[in-house]
Amino acid sequence: YGDHRDLHSFPTRRSSDLIARDIWLYDRTTKHHTKLTSFVGEDRNPVWSPDESDVYYLSEKSGSFNVWKLPLNSPEKTTQVTTFEKHPVRFLSVARTGTLAFGFNGEIYILSTGSGTPVKVSVEIVPTEKSNSTNFATLTSGVTEFAVSPNGKEFAFVVHGDIFVASMDYDVTKRITNTLEQERNVSFSPDGRSLL
Repeated sequence: YGDHRDLHSFPTRRSSDLIARDIWLYDRTTKHHTKLTSFVGEDRNPVWSPDESDVYYLSEKSGSFNVWKLPLNSPEKTTQVTTFEKHPVRFLSVARTGTLAFGFNGEIYILSTGSGTPVKVSVEIVPTEKSNSTNFATLTSGVTEFAVSPNGKEFAFVVHGDIFVASMDYDVTKRITNTLEQERNVSFSPDGRSLL
């Protein structure tokens, strides 16, 4: 928003030595900052209205963070938009349509332009199907090469371009590679602990 104006929230030192953020407007053309808020507590997360005539932001003025609206042509006429209690409003954002979105008490809310009541967004988490990623298959052909380990207890073989290792008694077979490329020239290291 704004081809020449930016909104920021900067910490400001108060006379009582309390540091809290205020909302500032920066004009890139004139390189001038204008302080928009001066509440002793925290003001943060400013966002533009779609026509850039208003600024929405989060403030602790009501005791806990809520959404407030500040008209740029008369900043003294700031109004409270939400009236939540106990928990702070967080993560304020605005859509191009002017709909506000924010988090409150672990939920997501939207507030449409002209509506006075925030609506909780229904979030449904659909679990994925639980399945075992292990596929069992019996391969009875297609071995292109093999190698026996130095101790003679296991062997490595290539089938369908991937390397498998099996014990000589066939109790355990393990797939070693799973690539798109063809694996070739399989052999054991001299100590039998690695495959080449």
